Amino acid sequence: MVGLPPLARVLASTMALVAVASCAQREYPGSQSEKLSADVVGAVSVGPLGWDDVGRKDRTRVYLFDAKGEVVSRLDGAAIANNRLLVSPQRVVTAAGNTVTALDHTGRFTAPIDPETIVKAAANNPDTGAATIWFHRALETRYASIGPDRTSRTGLVPGTVGIVGYCGDKHFAVVGDSSTRTRQRLYEIPFDGDPVVVGEWHHDPEFQPISWATCTGRGQLLALYASEGTTATDKGGPNPTLVSIDTTDGSRTETWLDMLDDTWRTGSGTLTVVGDRLYWITHENDVLSVALHGSSTVRKEWSLPDLGDETSVSVEGTTVSAITHREVPTFTQYDLRTGRITREPVALPWLASLQGVVSDSGGTIYTIDASAGMVG
Repeated sequence: MVGLPPLARVLASTMALVAVASCAQREYPGSQSEKLSADVVGAVSVGPLGWDDVGRKDRTRVYLFDAKGEVVSRLDGAAIANNRLLVSPQRVVTAAGNTVTALDHTGRFTAPIDPETIVKAAANNPDTGAATIWFHRALETRYASIGPDRTSRTGLVPGTVGIVGYCGDKHFAVVGDSSTRTRQRLYEIPFDGDPVVVGEWHHDPEFQPISWATCTGRGQLLALYASEGTTATDKGGPNPTLVSIDTTDGSRTETWLDMLDDTWRTGSGTLTVVGDRLYWITHENDVLSVALHGSSTVRKEWSLPDLGDETSVSVEGTTVSAITHREVPTFTQYDLRTGRITREPVALPWLASLQGVVSDSGGTIYTIDASAGMVG
């Protein structure tokens, strides 16, 4: 499903990097975060590549760094695969194998959860800092929510979550039925109550989301979908479809996108609405957009420069944050609409020694699984 690190991107480098593993005790930069420092401009999460062989000693670590690229502090937790970073002017929210943590300018709030192995999806409301992280299990998906006031709540829905998103202060999730695979439900997830079914429909089980979701100001939950034939094609193939779901009644509209060849693969966490257009970034680092109403022709706005084969890209508001995975990693920020550099490249030399190495237990490889730039 969307958001999982593609194995093909790391296989070539893994064999060469395993040799750097050592039995000696590793040192990690930074001390434990007690609050979100005003100096922090970005964050990166380093955790296990997979989850089948994760050991008790393995950890997921979130590093917070300043404008000089130096580590200000870090958050350590039990290992979890496919972690996420949810940022807002108020806070950073992230997960570990047994906790969800909110770090703000006044302190740190940690909410315990049942032991989990993988993050399925995540979303937040940047205006309030509220956030929800979803964890996948066999026949159900559990979630943990952090409210604006740092209170927490956990719950579950039967089935597999496909897309999630905040529309204002309301959180929604589209969930597929695990038994039939043809039925989906739109849930509203109240912070102070049980999930409520807003709408229900049947669909082709091979028609699945290929992006995270975003929301319009009118309460429309948006996501890119594609057929199994599209996702199995390395180049070309059928174009994706923009699915719009009305969060008041669950009604849907589908718009086939007219776009350039070979550009359908998208970064899962880059979909965002700015003005009257929807923006996203492909795996080839092209910034694309399409009108919310009217023409379905996709427009190429600009391309990130060649930052190397491995790049972590996130979008916060109208800011693109990119961390390279080069020999000397760098952090750069751009304006989403124009491509103008808003923060010149900052070197992160400490990051090079933390990724691509054998984990503490020796059962997996540590890799960058999320990055973000601060907003506000």
